[in-house]
Formats: sequence, structure tokens, C-alpha cells
Amino acid sequence: MKKLYTTLSLAVILASLLSFTATAQNAWINEIHYNDFGTDTNEFIEVVIQYPGMFNLSSFSVVLYNGNNGSSYDTRTLDLFTPGETFEGYVVYYFMYPVNGIQNGDPDGLALVYNDAVIPGQFLSYEGSFVASDGPAAGMTSVDIGVMETGELEGLSLQLSGQGSEYLNFTWQAPADETHGELNNAQDLLPVGIGEYKTLNFSLFPNPNNGEFNLDNPLDETVVMEIHTTSGQLICEMILSPGENILSTTLSKGIYLLSFKNKKDKLLKTGRLVVIQDH
Repeated sequence: MKKLYTTLSLAVILASLLSFTATAQNAWINEIHYNDFGTDTNEFIEVVIQYPGMFNLSSFSVVLYNGNNGSSYDTRTLDLFTPGETFEGYVVYYFMYPVNGIQNGDPDGLALVYNDAVIPGQFLSYEGSFVASDGPAAGMTSVDIGVMETGELEGLSLQLSGQGSEYLNFTWQAPADETHGELNNAQDLLPVGIGEYKTLNFSLFPNPNNGEFNLDNPLDETVVMEIHTTSGQLICEMILSPGENILSTTLSKGIYLLSFKNKKDKLLKTGRLVVIQDH
């Protein structure tokens, strides 16, 4: 078996912290209701986040945009949303807006934002596209979801359907029975990034430990392992060779979150690392 001996020095960890920049998380806008027949009531937006425990929900926000002038008119952080169904690491969150709280289009839009940056592919609009003039999406052109509400009977919404583990796997559908807080109609979330990785076991032992771990990569290819704090901050990353790897850390005592990704940056698995002794 190949072995990779890696020592994560305190200097390297500090350098990683100083150079850390936020990357797009696996989160997307999943369902929208913005227009009723008559008074607009029970309008809502639903968001799906994979492994939300790795992040601060307040770092995510939904920003509403007026398509007539491209300006933002409402911002809600995800800690204000109501958590709904949980499925294999995904959590569905929704927020009920006040009466007439979401504009009716022709066009209008919304952006899902993480740490003040729009998550790629998540500046969306309905009834046309436009360019944002301010806020986190300033200068960006919205992507029209291709379906709209034209004054629906109450209880219907626009929603994604299909099977997969990220936004691009799904398709927006015409108004159907709303499902806020639950998986959408005809929607199936895969437990991990790609179906064939469901049963992967990146074994880490002994765990907890004082900083010396054995880690087995079951694939016949290298894998990137990222180490995060419990608040979601990336500390460092390392390359795992196929087979057995040895990890020697100088991490402080505490709990850390692990994510394993392939060469295409697809998430394969997550885990925890527990250090029981300060160095």
C-alpha cells in the first residue's frame, strides 16, 4: 500500500487561515411562490443546504431584486428561515414573506448568497432576465428559470424536480402543489455528490486521538481531504493517496469537520476528526 506522511505544522495552518477565501457551498434555491390570484399571501422561498452544520446559517442570505431597475429590495439571512425536512445531510429551509413581500415579476429575481458572494448559478429570475445594479449580484445577469406564476390559486408554487445532489441536476417546473419545508414533487436528493460513492468508507482511526491518525482512502485515485472548524472555516487540505495514509497534526484540542472530494471537486463523504490534546 502507498503511504503518505503529512505533517500539518502550526505555521502552515496559520497561513491557510490567513489565505482563506469563501468558496461556493452546495446550496440552492429550491422552491418559490410569489404570485396569487388576488392578494399575494403565503409567499415563500425555500433553500436546500447540504451539511449546514459545517457553516453559520447567518453567512447565507436570500436577496430579492427588482427587475425594473436591477436594485435589491429585501435581504433575509438563513438563520431567520424555518428548518424543515432533513435527508442524508441535506436540510430544507423556508421563509414565509409578509403579504405582497415578493414582487410579481416581468421580471424580478433573487440571489442566494454566502459570505456576501452570490453562489454560482444562484442569481435567478422569473418572467425574464435583467442585470443587477447593486448588492452582491451587482453587474451580474440573472438566469430566467423559464417558468412563472400568473396569479395562481393559493397552494401552488414553482419548484425543482428531478434526481441529483446539486442545483444543475434539477429542472424548474410549472406551478404545482407547494411543498415548503419538504422535498418537492418528483424530487429525489442523492445522499452524496455522486450515486456510486454512497457506500464509500474513508476510515479514520484511532479517533479521538492526540493528533496521530491513520486514514484509509478506498479509491484507486487521489482524493482531496479538507479540514474545517465546526463553524465552517477551512483550515487546510491534504491529498490522500489510494490506500493507507498517515496524518500527523498540530491542531488544537477540539472537534473538526472533514470533507473528501474527488479531482472534479465533487463531495464524496464527510466526517469528523477529534483531537483530545493541545500541542
